[in-house]
Amino acid sequence: GGHDPKALIGVIADAIVDSVDAGGAGGAPAGIIYVGLHRYIPNLTADAFNQFIGALVSTGRLRRRGDRLFVAGR
Repeated sequence: GGHDPKALIGVIADAIVDSVDAGGAGGAPAGIIYVGLHRYIPNLTADAFNQFIGALVSTGRLRRRGDRLFVAGR
């Protein structure tokens, strides 16, 4: 199939934000989010995951404090 890489990136980004959101006001540890995503996307490397997190933080969708991730505006 002709998967659009940009669409896939959006799906992964949304999945990360949704997973963090499920952690509620206390946020979620980045490692737990990565393990959960890795189950569905086995070829997602830790480096790639960290790039997603960096992009989500820089675009204002997530905040990071130590190893914990929070949905911005929560």
